[in-house]
Amino acid sequence: MSHERIETSLSSAAIHNRNCFLYLKQLKIAPAVMHHLIRLGMPTGLTTFLDNIHREDYQYNTTSRYADAYTDFLSFVEDNINNVYLGPLGTLPHLITLATSDNIDDTERLTCIDQIATILHEEKPIAFAISIATARPIITRAKELHDNLDALIISIYENNNGILPETYNAIKHVVQNATPSANDLEKGIAKLVKPRGGRQINHAQSPSDVDSLMGKTRAVVGNTFKPQLTTGIPTIRNYSYKTTAEPQELRFNTQGQIHDGEKRVSPLFKAFALAQSRRAQAVKHTEKLAAVNNQSEILTADDTADSGITEVYFNVLNRDYRKSPAGKREVGITRVLEALNADPATTNFAVITLPANDGLMQHNEYKNTARTERYVDVMKEFLAIATESPLATQRFKDFYISPNIRNKIFATQDGQAEITALLHQSFTTMGIDEDAVLSPAERQAVWFHFTKFALPNFIITKLNPHSINFSCKDAIDRGGVFSAYYNLMKSIELGGAPLSREEFEQGLHAAPTMVKGRGMNYHSKIIWNAVDAYISGQDKFSQPAQTVPDWLIAWRNDNCPQPRVAKLLQDNVLKAQIQLSELQKKYSDNPHHSIMLTRAQEVIAYVQQQTALKVSGKRLLLETVTLTCRLSQSLDKEQNLQDIARYDALINLLPIKYPILQQIAGKMKEYFGILIRSSSLQEAGSATFFAAKSFKTRQATENAMADLSAAFKANTHGNQSEDLAADNDDAPPREPPSIPA
Repeated sequence: MSHERIETSLSSAAIHNRNCFLYLKQLKIAPAVMHHLIRLGMPTGLTTFLDNIHREDYQYNTTSRYADAYTDFLSFVEDNINNVYLGPLGTLPHLITLATSDNIDDTERLTCIDQIATILHEEKPIAFAISIATARPIITRAKELHDNLDALIISIYENNNGILPETYNAIKHVVQNATPSANDLEKGIAKLVKPRGGRQINHAQSPSDVDSLMGKTRAVVGNTFKPQLTTGIPTIRNYSYKTTAEPQELRFNTQGQIHDGEKRVSPLFKAFALAQSRRAQAVKHTEKLAAVNNQSEILTADDTADSGITEVYFNVLNRDYRKSPAGKREVGITRVLEALNADPATTNFAVITLPANDGLMQHNEYKNTARTERYVDVMKEFLAIATESPLATQRFKDFYISPNIRNKIFATQDGQAEITALLHQSFTTMGIDEDAVLSPAERQAVWFHFTKFALPNFIITKLNPHSINFSCKDAIDRGGVFSAYYNLMKSIELGGAPLSREEFEQGLHAAPTMVKGRGMNYHSKIIWNAVDAYISGQDKFSQPAQTVPDWLIAWRNDNCPQPRVAKLLQDNVLKAQIQLSELQKKYSDNPHHSIMLTRAQEVIAYVQQQTALKVSGKRLLLETVTLTCRLSQSLDKEQNLQDIARYDALINLLPIKYPILQQIAGKMKEYFGILIRSSSLQEAGSATFFAAKSFKTRQATENAMADLSAAFKANTHGNQSEDLAADNDDAPPREPPSIPA
């Protein structure tokens, strides 16, 4: 037995290997299907491996090559899809219907049975013995095989394997420790799961391999591009707010491929369309039979309103012309995906392309907060893009809904009335009035809300599909923010329990870790901008239409991008003063709470004064304000231990990184001492505060002494100067005046 060190459980390779095991375990491979696959040439080793995995007593083994088995199995089924499912086997349902019909004679029935036997590789029945009764066994076997094949194809995509929460559990301690001063989760997670030099047991690529320079290059210029066959494992996104009335959300990579240099739709996905269609028809048939048995109308209201769509595929790849090789490749893949809307074999699928980057989704727009865009002009451009009008001026629009799908969604072809209403609703949700002038950041936030929630929610409601997906290339960044924001807003709209912070952060970072061994990239800042605008918009209503979860405000503060910290700090200080004042009134009869809130107010007052002086350390100050308010609002509840630990750490961090902030640290220590009922900590806080005040006096004396010393030295060398320190680059910076107690 080898004694080589195998990749640790936290490496991306190890996470991927376990995820592949969980996926393979959920595949529906009935014995008849396995026999069918063996007959088509599936390797014996792979067959045995899959058989073992599906034993009830089988346990995960860290040394087994599940990632290789995942890639090998899907590759075999895809390469042989015509023999596995779509070719002659695809005619079985029709032949079975004919063979069991009372409207054909024995000669026609025998022909059908002969064809079924040929497809099943069975001996043909004797002609004189044929009848519906004698043909029943072979028909039953044929139906069982095809039903089981449908189940296999469906389980390739609708695979409820739980790999997203499994992956998130490995990284959540990094995500949960994000702060305004340390929130680069893309790199933090990548560092956590990077390969550590152990032996990789699989030949297949690991997520870190896929995100390497070589992996990225191969994805852009390679002759083959099939991300689902490497680390893009399909799964189902499950959220606690969802009911059976909601369509299930599937997470999978783009279903566009490059095969031998040619762009195409994955053959597996086309098979999935057929399997979903057959399942929907079977359900409808069962419901109609039940209606007849209940002596009710065969066509119910639901039947007449049925769109015929079983899957809505929201594509967020580039659509408009791009110059870069990666952009050109995406545009080509988008076109083959959109062609599914006109393919007679996939009429139950709707592919809708919506924007995700470039144009109005430029990744740096969140930084631009200068108000320069008139509402009327922004509205006009939004409407032109969404109705696909030639009047749109943006170079990159990336917006397309095919005419046949538009007819199913909107009352008129362009859908102008419905789209106009949805756009107005999006502006209102973000708190923007019709006479407003918007910043590019606000404009993007409204467009983000419209394209990631308002419009998709309308489409899903109208088409009522069985399943939906939000896919870019890997369904982790552009597709990831789409999914996270849609589910956040949908959970709030429904009015029950909204998404939890853990569910939201899992929605952002689990899939990127699973597919590429890192956290979400810069799209986390784009969704941050939208969430910030949403929270600010709801703040403008005296009675908000929606209740913003407290955790969402905390997430917004904890993950604030550096260019937006100063403004958010200023806003939070003002809100903190109001909140603490209200809490003082609430706890006026509670001396302990009242004293503690007084100390909290003092912390906020000192932060406000330091902010006005434009000192450094604004991200730490933002965290100080956020945590002070969060802890103060939980006085009658069990305190969050993580918040308490971080607050304690902040007290020490502030004066170390920014000595000028030592007074604030002193007040924080006093507040914290009262919070945890520690008199020694309160006394230490007072001592720190007064030491900081006296430190300013000492530093002023030291500065004066340094100036005098420099003057003496200059005088000794005959280089007198009235104020040498003013020209001395090494002189310590002058501290601002002391802040009165």
